[in-house]
Formats: sequence, C-alpha cells, structure tokens
Amino acid sequence: MLHVQEADPLPGLESPGFRYEERIRSIEVFRFDQELTRRLFFENEKGSVCGYLKLSGNGFSGWGEYRLPNTKKPFDLVGWASVYMNLKGLNIAQAFQLLQGKEENWGRIRKELAESALMDLSSTLETPFLLPHHGDFPIKQQYIMEHAESYVSF
Repeated sequence: MLHVQEADPLPGLESPGFRYEERIRSIEVFRFDQELTRRLFFENEKGSVCGYLKLSGNGFSGWGEYRLPNTKKPFDLVGWASVYMNLKGLNIAQAFQLLQGKEENWGRIRKELAESALMDLSSTLETPFLLPHHGDFPIKQQYIMEHAESYVSF
C-alpha cells in the first residue's frame, strides 16, 4: 500500500529555536499607486489592485503580496482588509489554525495572502539573526508609503 505523507502546514514550528510565544501585534495593508503597480507588474491590467500585507510583532515581520484583477467598482481597502483584524494578538500557530476553513468566508486571495505573510513571518522567527529577505519587497517602508494609494493599519 502506498503511503502519502502530507506536507507540514507549519514549517519550522517544531524547531528548538522557534519563538512560539511571539504574537502578531500590528497588521498593515498597503494598496500601491499605479506607478508602483506598473513597475512591479509589467503585464498589469488597468484597474487591477495590488499591494502588500505586513504582519509584525516585537522585532519581526512577515510580508505577503496581493494582486486583484480588474475591478469595476471602487475598491474599499478598509472593508477588504478588515478580515485580518482576527489575526491580531495570535501567535503563529494560532494564526495558521484560524486560517483553516476561512477560504469560503475570506475568499481564496485573502486567505492565501495571509498564509504567505505568515510563512514569511515564521521564516524570520526561525532565523532571527539573519537579515530579512523579502524577494522583491522594497526594504524601506518609507518608499512603500510614498507609493501607497491607500493604507490601513490595525
């Protein structure tokens, strides 16, 4: 009989150096202006909404990137991002547990965005002495703020 082993949904949480007690204290959601959107997404459709989700706590942060297809209606960032308030005060394991089964209520994009930011956050907690690496994410928050069409923080 073939045995299939599922991937560990919480990588690194069992390592001895992982900081279980760390909690999410701040949640920020950025919506990029069209200039930054065009710069990051070469094939950007006019009207699409792009930005970052940043989860942070006591000296750590995790980033996720989102891109919503062309929307005909005005986009309400506060309403769209309000689901992330549920993550505030949770540790990483609790946050991953909360996300299980949220796709129906939150939608696939918001759930996957939270998972992406949590995965990035867990990697920074696993190796806290290394400089954070966020791929294409701009390191300076000032740059992001200068190119944010809208912003919300919880």
